[in-house]
Amino acid sequence: MKTQQVAICKLIENVTPQGTGNPRNPLQKQATKCDEFIFHLLKMSNTADNYVRVLESLHPDVNCIISDAFFPWSLESASKLNIPRYEFNPASNLTLTIFDILSNQNFPVDSNDELFSLAPKFPNIQLTKNDLEPEMTDPQPGEATDFLSDMFSASSKPDNIISNSFCGLESEFEDYLNSRENSPPKVRSVGPLCLAAAPKVANSDEHKKKPTWIQWLDEMLDDEKPVLYVAFGSLAEITIEQFRELAIGLEDSGGNFLWVLRLPPGDEFIGEFEEKIKGRGLLVKNQWVDQLEILRHDSVNGFMSHCGWNSGWKAFANQYHCWDFQSQLINIGMLEWLKSIMALVLRKNVKKIREKARNAMEEGGSSWHALDMLIDQMICSKKKKKK
Repeated sequence: MKTQQVAICKLIENVTPQGTGNPRNPLQKQATKCDEFIFHLLKMSNTADNYVRVLESLHPDVNCIISDAFFPWSLESASKLNIPRYEFNPASNLTLTIFDILSNQNFPVDSNDELFSLAPKFPNIQLTKNDLEPEMTDPQPGEATDFLSDMFSASSKPDNIISNSFCGLESEFEDYLNSRENSPPKVRSVGPLCLAAAPKVANSDEHKKKPTWIQWLDEMLDDEKPVLYVAFGSLAEITIEQFRELAIGLEDSGGNFLWVLRLPPGDEFIGEFEEKIKGRGLLVKNQWVDQLEILRHDSVNGFMSHCGWNSGWKAFANQYHCWDFQSQLINIGMLEWLKSIMALVLRKNVKKIREKARNAMEEGGSSWHALDMLIDQMICSKKKKKK
């Protein structure tokens, strides 16, 4: 791989000018976390002009932009600076494939819960309208629909798409995306990026300052008790009613679990539940945790999550589209996580995928090679700009 000497990494703060907030109040009671997320992204879109001015002031010159897919306005910024824009896609290549296929055809079903496949390209992939965003299946005028439209449009125009996946897992989807007509952007799978950082090695002082949940996991490991880790991400919202149903299921399972969650205060059920599961269950309420540290702990044998793609990478978990891909194509899903024959099969498959992922990230692996080609492309574009 090409090695570049990096003199400085400069963090630019306060790019967002004052007074650019969305006129709607993101804290209104009916607003969901996803609403707040869209409002934040809309606010960021108002920074485009200021963003260009900041980049123009930097030395040495900026030669390319690597932008999250949720920042479609960066396409215009790159155009003004006459530099390439590379888009980082935090989702799976399967998700890109689904959006690409369905954006170029009418839905083959009318009802929201009727199964359809992605035939003829991928007949084994089955889904329903309910599995997709409503802005895609039934778009209505509004900020969210307009924003997603801008995002999908910008996603068809970057110089490359950088994907947090690897060829050994999603090769057929990457091949499809890279063989489309009209020369769309190439997908470069350089992941899984969670393997890029080495595990933390705690010194003696840090060992004494372990969070209570890590201390609890240590105790469970000493007692040879496997633990299920439960967490549903930063945006997924759980109502008290949903919490109660999940809590009853975890209590009835008889298993050990660590549950990280956000909850409003004052519900009596929470205290009663904590008392019932004392000794085999631990709730971490309204606190940030190092999820990777938890998932690397030897006592953790399963992960129950909302299952975004990146959470899935951290533990090869499940959900849609992450769930659909893993359960339908590579037979990874947390259907039975303890003692059953199915669990043994699933764990075996997880180990296979884990080894493939590690090999992809090692020197000479597919992700290493993809990143190498991406750096070559960036260097070439820099030389062309100088000419």
